[in-house]
Amino acid sequence: MKFKNFALKLAIIFLEVILTTIVFIIGISSLNEGKLEFSFPIVMFWITILGSLFISYFVAFKLNNILKLIEKNKAFSVQTIETVRSIKKAMLILVILSFGILPIVYMIADLSDGPGFMIFGFLFVLLTITMYVFTLIVEELFTSAFNIQNENNLTI
Repeated sequence: MKFKNFALKLAIIFLEVILTTIVFIIGISSLNEGKLEFSFPIVMFWITILGSLFISYFVAFKLNNILKLIEKNKAFSVQTIETVRSIKKAMLILVILSFGILPIVYMIADLSDGPGFMIFGFLFVLLTITMYVFTLIVEELFTSAFNIQNENNLTI
């Protein structure tokens, strides 16, 4: 069990390093363009990217807390449910932020005369909505497991 938790913690760290590297590469490439224009789509894009990065750090921290609770055999406790609820709120913020990428996707699709590029922007938004729905399901799962555990403890 300890090896599984250690592997999951390593996976979380690995994903955060990859995400930070991608944002760093995007930032360096945009600075190397030579011109910085602060238009609405670009500002919304950077708010979305940096907000997503900070939310992913928050979610990684909360997932680490859940793994610690699992190590202590407190997987179905009030602390876990509260942690999942905070992750759910962060995912809702991420869904709202993800709409900020659509203006720059529209601008790129308009410049390249390829309206099919808009599909990628909508896929990003749908991905965040899917993650939010998944956190809703996980919250309901932990809540029902906690209630079943309490009923079993009262029965014994």
